[in-house]
Amino acid sequence: MKGKNMQEQAQIIQPQIPKKRPKKGISRFMTFLLTVVLIITSVAFIIKTTILNSSFTAKTLMQDDSVTQMYEQTNTAIINAISGYGITLPQDTEFITQEQFEDDLTDVIENLYAGNEEIIDQEKLSHQIQHNLTEEISQLGLPSGMIDQVLSPLTSTVANIFTQNLANSQISSFMNTISSIDGYVSMVMVVGMIAVVGLGGVILLVQRNLFGWFHYLGIGFIISGLVILILQMAFSFTNLFSNITPNQIANQLLQTFISAIKAQMMTLAIGELILGGLAVVLGFLRKFRFSFKRGR
Repeated sequence: MKGKNMQEQAQIIQPQIPKKRPKKGISRFMTFLLTVVLIITSVAFIIKTTILNSSFTAKTLMQDDSVTQMYEQTNTAIINAISGYGITLPQDTEFITQEQFEDDLTDVIENLYAGNEEIIDQEKLSHQIQHNLTEEISQLGLPSGMIDQVLSPLTSTVANIFTQNLANSQISSFMNTISSIDGYVSMVMVVGMIAVVGLGGVILLVQRNLFGWFHYLGIGFIISGLVILILQMAFSFTNLFSNITPNQIANQLLQTFISAIKAQMMTLAIGELILGGLAVVLGFLRKFRFSFKRGR
């Protein structure tokens, strides 16, 4: 009887070994994979929507003062060229309007992205100059036959300005490089998005509750946002693309383009941090709920 009591006391004193929670380890591993995929997908998304996006590039460059400088340079070059034919015009004469110039510049950017050898629509450019030149010559009382004489040289002058500023060897090489990776970046982005959804689904199946799913998903987004933020800051403090071309206007446009990319990186990083933070807060609601029930 005494021995039996001693055995019972020993069983009571013996510490209980906590049960292992294999699903916690699986969730952490899945979250690690989710974070890696999120970072890769985020980088691919930034590249796809900025560097590889001709519309983004055109819209960004139109906001730079160098475009106005290039526009003024174009009209000045036309006036100087036409003066060689004995035609004197005011320095503020517009042979290409601002709207026409921006439209031509957009076409040049799209052709650069497409890898076309002819980046300028010479026929379209010729029609623009011809229309504006006809009005100026008629006002001066000069013979309309002079238009045919000067039209081709003037068109070549404008085309050369576009080529010198936007299609020099350095920029063409840069454009060819980024265009060659377009397909790979698109594939990485699509596969990454599918993987994010798949890994998120696995975590939900393992956790079997939304609160735990929000917790691990939030951690993944927070880490991804922090990594993108660090990359953006590192990108800001480096001069990786400074003076990629000796052309002043082209280099200024490139720096404006890079600044817009960094702004997009910052926006994406902040967005991921906010989403991650909200998800983690929702995940903690489960603990608060259990604590409240125990308190009652």
